[in-house]
Amino acid sequence: MRVLVLGGDGYLGWPVSMRLSLRCDVTVVDDFSRRSRHRRAGTRSLTPILSLADRTRAWREVTGQTIDTVEGDITAPGVVAGIIREVRPDSVIHLAAQPSRRWAEADVDQAVETMTVGVIGAVRLVWALRDDAPDAHLIRLGTTGEYGRPDIEIAEGTLDISHRGRRDRLPMPLLPGSVYDLTKAHESSTMQTAARLFGLRVTDIRQGAVYGAHTSETALDDRLATRLDYDGTFGTALNRFCVQAGCELPLTLTGDPSRAFPIVDIEDCVQAIELLTEHPPPPVLRELATSSARSAPPVCWRAWSLRVRRPPV
Repeated sequence: MRVLVLGGDGYLGWPVSMRLSLRCDVTVVDDFSRRSRHRRAGTRSLTPILSLADRTRAWREVTGQTIDTVEGDITAPGVVAGIIREVRPDSVIHLAAQPSRRWAEADVDQAVETMTVGVIGAVRLVWALRDDAPDAHLIRLGTTGEYGRPDIEIAEGTLDISHRGRRDRLPMPLLPGSVYDLTKAHESSTMQTAARLFGLRVTDIRQGAVYGAHTSETALDDRLATRLDYDGTFGTALNRFCVQAGCELPLTLTGDPSRAFPIVDIEDCVQAIELLTEHPPPPVLRELATSSARSAPPVCWRAWSLRVRRPPV
């Protein structure tokens, strides 16, 4: 199996790339914008991280497995299309996004940057898949924040709706509560539309905040570490609390405790992506997908919420 990991130098992308390379041919694409944003913000990972070239070299020395790398911005014209044509992936793991809500809301330029990376990147990706890898399985990482906080149980992707005597099965309504969540909701709509219009196979993961920095692969060698961000811009709250507790500092608790959100251990997240890669949606006749009723959910698209709670060690 050939797997393309977009954003493979990132916090989740690097552990996912290592895990999948144990049984797949993996190509990583990244423009290193995550590292650039940290330099601009004056923040850095608590764990020292090597360059992508040094990481892949260390991975090959430790395991004998090779990870191919491509530097590229998927929002730029022709970049992702050229990579898709060359790699011809069976699966694409889409993790290339600006990951911070606080960064996105700091000013209008950073909001625009967040929207550009998410929305334009997703549009270029689905068109590239339509043209050169229409049978590939696209796994895209979203967030439960896309749903907002409705006063009904959140459905897994779709729900049955009755209105004025008529019934239909429609995607669960999205009510994003931030610029970051809005970007993710736009991406989800793009993926649903691509599945319906082009017959693409899409799995849309919507998960809570990820914490931790250790997976089976990062434990093999210090050079394989992934990020551990604990600052107020890029760090998740639980990572920050762990660092504060280790330094015997007060925990900076904020917000309404009754509005707690799900958290996911990084090992669980990596394993979920691995399982979804191994078990794609079944192929369908593209004519069936593209001829679905306009209001119906696409037949090759599925939303899958990852809301595992496991206490940190």
